[in-house]
Amino acid sequence: MNRLLKHIIVTLLACWTTIKYAQQGEGVSFLDNPAWQSLLTQAQAANKPILVDCYTAWCGPCKMMVSQVFTQKKLGDYLNGRFVCAKIDMEKGEGPELAKKFSVKAFPTFLYLTKEGTLMNSAVGGCTADEFIERTERTLSGKTLEVLQTKYEGGERSEEFMVQYIVTLDEHMKRKEAMQLALELLEGKEKELLESKGLYDLFFRYIREPFHPLFRYVQEHQDEFKAQYDPQQLDDKLYQVWSAHASDFFKQEGSVYKIDEEGLNRYFEEMTRFPLFKGDEIMLRNHLLVAEYQRDWNKYAQICNEAIRKQDVSDGILYNWASRIGNGTITSATRKMITGWVKKRLSEIRKNTTAENYRYIAYYEQLLASFNPKK
Repeated sequence: MNRLLKHIIVTLLACWTTIKYAQQGEGVSFLDNPAWQSLLTQAQAANKPILVDCYTAWCGPCKMMVSQVFTQKKLGDYLNGRFVCAKIDMEKGEGPELAKKFSVKAFPTFLYLTKEGTLMNSAVGGCTADEFIERTERTLSGKTLEVLQTKYEGGERSEEFMVQYIVTLDEHMKRKEAMQLALELLEGKEKELLESKGLYDLFFRYIREPFHPLFRYVQEHQDEFKAQYDPQQLDDKLYQVWSAHASDFFKQEGSVYKIDEEGLNRYFEEMTRFPLFKGDEIMLRNHLLVAEYQRDWNKYAQICNEAIRKQDVSDGILYNWASRIGNGTITSATRKMITGWVKKRLSEIRKNTTAENYRYIAYYEQLLASFNPKK
């Protein structure tokens, strides 16, 4: 009778704690920093394995997972019935001891444990809800890093296996090894990307150079890929890659930067060969970057002025441009030009002040004062 009563009490406690600490909405229900022994007791009473979100208060990706991923209904539906889920701060209470026990060195780390607390698998880093479900499926089906490593060392090289192995390596912070294997697997497989979602996913993770044959192929055939896969995702990928590489053509020598003019021109020409999501924005940013590296703030101002003539520019961007130019060495004509931008925008705000733009009144006034210091 006492044993039955104890079981009932533990079960009720588990239910009550889960309800108490469930996230708002229909997402994943987490126990919030439970005592370790209490977590094991509840898992054993529920006869479920344990999922632990190892986080810290300062971790940005941890907060993203809590606010954007774990709140999703499909992830809640998937995890709540399969695991006792807990979130534990690795810097408080029993957290440091658990971090040492399970070798948690990066955040967020997700621990998959048996109901007795034995580690089955772990994964590091934020991801989407679908990716989290895929991670979890691999763990529940026994496809952990250790198992995959044994198969790889035994000679397994099928495409499906290699995609799974590479992604799992990456999740365990073995990114250099994952990158090398991914590039080897993808080499020469441009035409196979349309038919293989696994290879296409590896392209997204690991191809980051605009002149890589796979990247060029996907850009040239982007309409076909957009018909097969998420078009916005591909637009974002093209945007990210082209936005990131103008700086590769600058090499610092002492206090100045030497420009690879030939490489930079080729970069700009290649960028404009095919339609590109936000292509004008990327080109503008890259031309501004060139002027900044050259420390030619008059040229920088002329590029900004052309952009202002052609499009609406937010206060955040306008203020940033004017501040940067004003701190550089510029001609009186350039100073007059940027003063004109600021005065015009300040006048517009005063005529139509909103909750969003009112703070820029003081910012712009300070800028004008710095442009025209009192003698």
